[in-house]
Amino acid sequence: MPIRVVLADDSDDVRDMLRMALEWDGRFDIVGEAGNGEEAVRLVSEHRPDAVFLDLVMPVLDGLKAIPRIKESSPETKIVVLSVAAAHPSSAEAMELGATAMVQKGGARTARELATEVAQLFAGER
Repeated sequence: MPIRVVLADDSDDVRDMLRMALEWDGRFDIVGEAGNGEEAVRLVSEHRPDAVFLDLVMPVLDGLKAIPRIKESSPETKIVVLSVAAAHPSSAEAMELGATAMVQKGGARTARELATEVAQLFAGER
C-alpha cells in the first residue's frame, strides 16, 4: 500500500517539487495539497494521511500552531516539518510539539533522497 501524504507549503514551487519526487518514487499517494496551515489541518482531518509535509512559515495558521491541531485530529499521522533552517529555534519547538522529523528545504539532499528518507520512517509498518 502506498504512503498517503498531504503536502502543506505556501510555495507552489516547493509543493510541485515534492509532489514530483514522491510520485516518481512510487511509494507515495498525494491525497491533498495546502497553501496555508488552516487548509493543512482540514485536509489532514479529512484524509487522515500517513504523513503530512508541513512548512513552519505559512499564512493564516503557521506550522507551529498547526502541529497540535493535526496531532489532535489525526494522532497517527507523522508530521515531517519543512524548514529553511533545521537549526532554527522553531525547529526544536516543532519537535517538542510532536513533529516526527525535520527536513531542511533547499538543503543538499535531492527530492528523491527526501522521498527515500521519508519512506524509511514507514519501513516495517506496512
